[in-house]
Amino acid sequence: MGVPDLVVVAPNDPAAMLRHTAECRVLGIPFVADPSQQLARLDREETRRLVVGARHLFTNASEAALLLERTGWTRDEVLSRVGAWVNTHGADGAELARRDEPTEHVPAVPTPDAVDPTGVGDALRSGFLAAVARGLPLTTALRLGCAMATLVLESAGTQEYQIVPTDLLSRLLDAYGPGEAAALEPMLAELPRLPEYTG
Repeated sequence: MGVPDLVVVAPNDPAAMLRHTAECRVLGIPFVADPSQQLARLDREETRRLVVGARHLFTNASEAALLLERTGWTRDEVLSRVGAWVNTHGADGAELARRDEPTEHVPAVPTPDAVDPTGVGDALRSGFLAAVARGLPLTTALRLGCAMATLVLESAGTQEYQIVPTDLLSRLLDAYGPGEAAALEPMLAELPRLPEYTG
């Protein structure tokens, strides 16, 4: 069994989250900090231990405020301890922040068919991390994450959506232009094709 390239420390039992983070540091494995709703259960020292050294940190706007409160750090102090901080803002898209670099804002992929926000954050992270795993730039990765978030937003339930590569590519083209669509096209072409619906 090989060593993973990246470990996602997702919301779980807080003690387990801290244990996984510590193991990653000891083994030299990059990790993602995604504390989510468990921030409310972590004290200052635990929150700091969860964040320090993360390759990527994920929060939404309310979680970001709570993380700053819990750690006692400023935004810049958090950025000095992580590789990149992705902060989501619902219909206003997401921000990508890195130390000593301008914050980048990625608009959401618009839709007139919003149905259910459940699972949207998970979808954004999955799209982002899938693109990162293929070596794509972080801004491109976040744009794919935003497109994935919209797919989930348009379906009821967390796993009822379907990824149709040509549709996803068209959304990326409309939202972000031909450059981003071209960058993601080879990756999307690897996705399995869905069987045709026969009724």
